[in-house]
Formats: sequence, structure tokens, C-alpha cells
Amino acid sequence: MLYDLVKNLVLIKQDFAKNYAGSAHIQEVIPSYVSEQFQLDADHLQMLHDFAQKNPIYFNSFEQKIAGIPCIVYEGELTNIG
Repeated sequence: MLYDLVKNLVLIKQDFAKNYAGSAHIQEVIPSYVSEQFQLDADHLQMLHDFAQKNPIYFNSFEQKIAGIPCIVYEGELTNIG
């Protein structure tokens, strides 16, 4: 299970990096919800989203299908640290 989780995470990050058209210096990609490819505890996945949403580094987020997997992309800048 851990191997598949890591493999799928690498897959979406590689696909995102290859196709990202934005200009933010920092990007984080988190699956939108638990799925066959990302069999995580739903509460743990929500904590990752909560962290990104509350982190002042990230100034924007949007939904995007990456490698066929619904994800939330968080964009940020180091200069956004207060």
C-alpha cells in the first residue's frame, strides 16, 4: 500500500511539474479526496489541506485533474511570510 501511495504521488507531481503554466515559486499538489490511487485516512488528508489553506506562504489554490486524479494545487511565494 505504501509503495502504491508513493508511486501515485510521484506520478502526479511529475505530471504537474511537466505541465504547470503558472509563475508561483512554490507549488504543492494534494489529492482532492481519498480514492483508489490515494487510500489515505480521510482525516489525515483533510489535515494536509487545512495546513496548506492556513499557511501564509500559499496565496492561491485551484482544482485541477493531474494524471487523471482530481487534486488541489496550492501556489505560493516565500515573500508571503509575514
